[in-house]
Amino acid sequence: MKPHLLPHYALLAFTFLWAFMTTVLTAAPAGRLTAIYHDIECEFSPGQETLAQELARRLNQYHHETPASTVAEETESKEPLSPAEMRAHRDDYLRHIASQLNLKKPTDWQEECYDEFLKNYEATMRGYAEMRNFPTFIKTCGRITIWNRPELMRRLEAGEKISGMSYDPVAKKVGAKFSFFSETQKNMETLSVERDSLRAEYQLLLDGDSDHVSYRGRVTTKKRNASPAKTSPSKTKNTASKENTGWFPVIIPDVDVDAPVHELAAKLWNESFIKLFEGVESIRIPLVDYRIAKIVLHETAEIGIIDHYYRKSDRRWFCDGVANYISWRVVRDMHGESIATSVYDVRSQLTRYDNLRAKIDLRKWPVAAKQTEKDRKSRLNSANYTFATQAVFLMNQKAGNDILPRLFAEIGKTPIRKVSMKTVESAWKKLTNGNLSAILAEAVGQPNPKNESTRP
Repeated sequence: MKPHLLPHYALLAFTFLWAFMTTVLTAAPAGRLTAIYHDIECEFSPGQETLAQELARRLNQYHHETPASTVAEETESKEPLSPAEMRAHRDDYLRHIASQLNLKKPTDWQEECYDEFLKNYEATMRGYAEMRNFPTFIKTCGRITIWNRPELMRRLEAGEKISGMSYDPVAKKVGAKFSFFSETQKNMETLSVERDSLRAEYQLLLDGDSDHVSYRGRVTTKKRNASPAKTSPSKTKNTASKENTGWFPVIIPDVDVDAPVHELAAKLWNESFIKLFEGVESIRIPLVDYRIAKIVLHETAEIGIIDHYYRKSDRRWFCDGVANYISWRVVRDMHGESIATSVYDVRSQLTRYDNLRAKIDLRKWPVAAKQTEKDRKSRLNSANYTFATQAVFLMNQKAGNDILPRLFAEIGKTPIRKVSMKTVESAWKKLTNGNLSAILAEAVGQPNPKNESTRP
């Protein structure tokens, strides 16, 4: 089964934004001054009064001239493949998946798998909803703390604890973070715990070639006593209108410590404030994530195959190829070709991994349990998914769009403990008078084996 990971761009955005959420600065360190200028609360060292006034003036003016981003109350999308839509049409998705597998109804394990992966999707999107407030929180910040880097370094090197500041003694680098009001921080921490608790690692424990198979969801969480997960998405409160109590850190580089105040203020404003404001505005947080939605469908289809038909370790290319195809097929049948291509675009994937064709041998692709962590994360492993999926697309093109239900009907005539790739090949041969080896060869762009045809 393919790892159900948060997409890279979402992880980057989440990491970037989470970095600003730390302990609120509550008391000024020794020798520091505080004052309110132009309705902005400032903390600074003696001699920085004029700089603090100028930065406060610019920030106050920015607040008045730049409307804060509007955070919509409605953060739950009902468009196709959103968590709410997949929850509302749960039975439809399960029925379509079961139909492709020639099942009269989804198995119990399929229903469990769909529900658990959907919970993970829902928790992820609730986290996204909370993150949508961040641009407004950052741009409405009304507190700044100003530091000369040399002074900050001396204090931190001496072991002084300064809230929101960190120090790497090896690299001799200072890090600065700032926080938002406590309710937002609490919401994000709660969602993080909830998502951890829902990130189930479904594993198939195979006992050789016997008919015994154990399937379980192992829930892992970093914190104890986490509140029970919700079974349906909930709206995240719009907290953007509440007071922002975070501090904006401004660190003056060594080379600028003695610069003229107004020149320094202009530089700090453009490089510290404006760049951050523009950066957070450029982050686009989705209401629907097709990749996570596809994982829900893929895993549900794959567990149906392993639950009802095929458990031997030579199943990898067939199970994952079929699961990817069914994910695409179900979405196409329910929502149309355009959305289906957003879920899985086999042509673009083939182009992406074209330079690995010569290394692909689908028959030797091991199940995930027999791969190392390095192998599972390798580009070659990802390429195997693509070419396995292409093989199943070719099977449908050559034998008709109803080939999978017919093929599983034929496979199902063999007791599950005896099903192997030879069973699948025999079923294909009986239904199409073709050889599956030819399909696999064509999928990776290799010449067809001698005397073998892909024609049905």
